[in-house]
Amino acid sequence: MKRLPALALIAALTAQSLPALADKDTKPLPSEAQKAEARARYERGLKLYDQGAYEAALVEMRRAYELHPTFKILYNLGLIHKQLNDHAAALDAFNGYLNEGGKKVDPKRHAEVEKYLGELKPLVATITVQVDVSGAEVSVDDLAIGISPLTGPITVNAGKRKVSAKLAGKPAATKVLTVAGSDAVTVKLELDEPKATSTTTAPPATTTATTPKPAEPSEPGRPVPWLAWGVTGALAVGAGTVGILALTSSSDLADKRSTPNTTRDDLDAASSRTKTYAVVTDILIVGTVAAAGVSLYLTFRAPKSKDTALVVTPTGFSLTGRF
Repeated sequence: MKRLPALALIAALTAQSLPALADKDTKPLPSEAQKAEARARYERGLKLYDQGAYEAALVEMRRAYELHPTFKILYNLGLIHKQLNDHAAALDAFNGYLNEGGKKVDPKRHAEVEKYLGELKPLVATITVQVDVSGAEVSVDDLAIGISPLTGPITVNAGKRKVSAKLAGKPAATKVLTVAGSDAVTVKLELDEPKATSTTTAPPATTTATTPKPAEPSEPGRPVPWLAWGVTGALAVGAGTVGILALTSSSDLADKRSTPNTTRDDLDAASSRTKTYAVVTDILIVGTVAAAGVSLYLTFRAPKSKDTALVVTPTGFSLTGRF
């Protein structure tokens, strides 16, 4: 754990009394109560820093500076910010230390701070914020940093930054950007609503009334002859079933013929059954083919008349209707 240089801390508040640190020409002297509180907060901040509680130490040191503002405390604030890797805040604190201290800064200390500044500058970016109205509160990462127009660029840490501006009675403007070390960017925020541009409305074009052509009646879709296809399917199934029976009967007839003890009556009965199955199978196959032809005709070529129908009779098939 790093420690604040003893000389810096002692020089800030302990080696000299708090009244001696005040800039009497530009700042009002603090009251005795403020001096006592500032000294107590400084000593508390020193202990917290020694314990590694940098955030708490930073709060106490800031409060000590608010109660008794002296440039020497800025040096200590810069060291704490540097320890917290808040490079932008450390850079601002060290610059404030040199600017407010001026010739009062010891040459050796001046050289030390310049070294810190050289290390910090490549790690931060600067953002120039331009707001289209005056008096707007400008914030970076939701922390107010000034009122527009700002006097100069803002120093920020590298990374994603949110820049905002708000003014009573107007919608806030916000932009989010990512900056790297040594970047210098400009952000423009607009709170005023854009002026409406005047537009000239062209007179309506003169149109000539035309009589719309009557739409040609659309041809109704061709119905699918489900009945014809159903008959075709039934015949096909029947042909397949009887065909299997014919093959089975034929196999049975062949077995009987090869069996020596088979009687003549059994052979005749098996032969007759096989022939019957074969004839029925042939008839069903012919019927299936005929029905398929009729179904195809009805589907693709038949006139679209509700009077057209496929008639199934015991002796065959017939197509009826008006053509």
